[in-house]
Amino acid sequence: MNYAHGKKAFGPRGIQAAPGDVFSWYRLPPIGKHKYHLCLSFDYDFTFLNTPSDHAHRLDMKIAASHMRFLKPTTTNFSSVTCTHLQEVATVERFRSFKPVHLGTLASHVLCDLLDYIVGLRTTTPDDAERLSETIRHMRPIYASRRSHRCDCVQGYT
Repeated sequence: MNYAHGKKAFGPRGIQAAPGDVFSWYRLPPIGKHKYHLCLSFDYDFTFLNTPSDHAHRLDMKIAASHMRFLKPTTTNFSSVTCTHLQEVATVERFRSFKPVHLGTLASHVLCDLLDYIVGLRTTTPDDAERLSETIRHMRPIYASRRSHRCDCVQGYT
């Protein structure tokens, strides 16, 4: 892979993704609708961000709607993040072929709490866990300054 400052070098023009960015793009059948996708790493690992989250998996995380004001309000006041399935988008052409629409970006402390949780689940492959851990290490200066202010913005289901 070709890296530039920790990110895949997807070229100077066109849309790019960074950890914490939330995009919407159309998913072909059987899903057959627009879905929210959360970028989790500098290697373009994405997961689903589901709103409203009526049917969340027990290992999913919920994030308060107040941390995602760029999304439509939900009746539950939170969205669930799929923590057991990551999708790596390997090339810029593939990413751009989805015609993604950037909606907003999660705060770094919310993202790092989420990444800590996912890595701690041990449901990802060792390679996936390493990429997520690398993202946390890259974001450490921002993350460390907010670590003492751990919030209730990211919660597991019980």
